[in-house]
Amino acid sequence: MGAFDSNTGTDAGKAPAPEAQPPAQDDEWGHFDSNTGTEKATTAAQPVPAQNDDRGTFGTATAASRGPRFDSFASSTNYTSASGSVDGSLSSEDDDFGDFEGNAVQIKMYKKRLQEKIRAYASQLPESLLRKSGLSGEHIDLGECFSVNIGLDGTADPARKAIVDRCLRVLSKLTKRKHLKLPSYWEQMFLVVKEELTIGKQLLAEASNVSKAELQKVQKPLLIMISGFAEYLRVVRSIVGTIGDLLLLDDSALLTIDTYASTWCSLDILKIPVEIEQLWKEVEKAAINLSIRSLQPKDATLSLTAIRSKSTKMCVLDNSAS
Repeated sequence: MGAFDSNTGTDAGKAPAPEAQPPAQDDEWGHFDSNTGTEKATTAAQPVPAQNDDRGTFGTATAASRGPRFDSFASSTNYTSASGSVDGSLSSEDDDFGDFEGNAVQIKMYKKRLQEKIRAYASQLPESLLRKSGLSGEHIDLGECFSVNIGLDGTADPARKAIVDRCLRVLSKLTKRKHLKLPSYWEQMFLVVKEELTIGKQLLAEASNVSKAELQKVQKPLLIMISGFAEYLRVVRSIVGTIGDLLLLDDSALLTIDTYASTWCSLDILKIPVEIEQLWKEVEKAAINLSIRSLQPKDATLSLTAIRSKSTKMCVLDNSAS
């Protein structure tokens, strides 16, 4: 035997045999710079084609229950007014379903788009504005309000178009950052008006127990007080009318104890206005019994329906002029 080299494990004096190497094509997993490895890596890293990624589009099964995000909606669909700005009004180019009276299919499509637009806006509203009363924590779906009050059929109605236009204009303003606190201010104001009317009702009850001579002394201050209440009521009804615009209600919708749940969806923010309306009736009745009349003009305390009807007429005129 030849001398055995302990370091190399080979016979001394003999050149070591070349070590067997596997073919390059058989060892691809460790070499990513080979043609085949590069091809595999590139294939694995291919992005999903845009047309297969529907998570950001509308009408998909994964859309949120309260509607899609407004920012993605605005970026994917061009809803602009005639002036070119997104102001919430109906676009004569995209959304004017009143111009397609002879094409029911087109009207249905435009109404559906309007419904999704309203849902997108509503998702940006303060949480308290659309919350139902009670402990359930449920919120109003304005898209559902659109289905019920406007409809998704192929009919066109200028009055309903004006209601949709008003809804979009209100939504576009309430979703601006500087207006996001308005609903909380409304609620605070409602509480103040309720408290004032409650005190006024008590004062009128006390005045009914005084003599005629004493009543004459306090009649003018009481008259001024009631005139102030009338202005309070006008402001409250104007705010309630704005909320009615959000819900896409007809102008004839009344806010009473009986209609609070069925028509106004039991909105928590409207609980106090319902009480205010009842207190105002009691104050008016007490004032009449004391022969006290408001100093305000006759139309100063316009009914809720009258306030909203005037808004509708203005919208119809604006739409016909544009």
